[in-house]
Amino acid sequence: MRTSEQRRVTGGGSTGRVHAPTVSRVVVGYDGSTPSDLALTTAVQEASTRHAALHLVCIVQLPASVPLDVEAYRRAAAEVLADAARRAREVLPAHLVTHQVIVGHSASAELVDLCGPGDLLVVGTHGHRPVARMLLGSVSTAVSAHAPCPVLVVRGPRVRRTGPVVVGVDGSAISRHALVFAADTAASTGARVRAVLALPPMTDAWGFTFATGNEEVARARKVLSEAVAEVSASYPAVEFDEVFVQAHPVDALLRNSRDARLAVVGCRGLGALRSMVLGSVSQELLHRADCPVAVVHDSWPALVKAAAV
Repeated sequence: MRTSEQRRVTGGGSTGRVHAPTVSRVVVGYDGSTPSDLALTTAVQEASTRHAALHLVCIVQLPASVPLDVEAYRRAAAEVLADAARRAREVLPAHLVTHQVIVGHSASAELVDLCGPGDLLVVGTHGHRPVARMLLGSVSTAVSAHAPCPVLVVRGPRVRRTGPVVVGVDGSAISRHALVFAADTAASTGARVRAVLALPPMTDAWGFTFATGNEEVARARKVLSEAVAEVSASYPAVEFDEVFVQAHPVDALLRNSRDARLAVVGCRGLGALRSMVLGSVSQELLHRADCPVAVVHDSWPALVKAAAV
């Protein structure tokens, strides 16, 4: 039986501080398709709220065996990007917007190589424009697993500008990083953070489930409250909701992100609590969530550093 508990927390209650690295550049994969237009709109908004530069990239993806007129595709991609950059400069300072056409065999590999730890990579889903041969459906899955920076995958048909930032917590270092990213995003948008820890029911060797013990439930609640207390200290203007659920992590995050503007998960997280393996959870959310999904990687810099007040 699924149970859920929620507790509201006001920032600033801990004695430590955590620090998120500044996002200095937002990189967006663009191919002129409707999904990539949505990604571009989101990337412009992210660059604006984070006071960051914006870099638009279109990949001319070379097929393995079919001949391709590379220069014709490059020119067409440059025209598509120039128009997108013009629209971005209507919102952002012109000097902060740049664009680039890259020719390569793998769009995802090119995007991963292009990005660094100080970037935020934004991609759409299921985009496909023959002019650029950029398959955003497959690209979004690949870059979310391998990029050295947070990846924001924008799911259509529209982006919600209201609602909380939902984040999965499991007690691992990378899920704490995801919580910092969620808090940093909430601080820049005026949203609240909904931190969700899901503890699945235990299953025996024959597939029968039984209730989780009181000791493990108490430990899970403590993991959640301590993670939120540590991060909330650095974000006194952000309100946090702690949600403890006895359910599968994917189900819990999908349910709690129905009204969200963004869901955030760590990639490859495996914390002190069983079954909250955020690597697999992130891939499930990318395919099933009703909102954009941000994936924070374990290769991101060590951004949670305790310090005296």
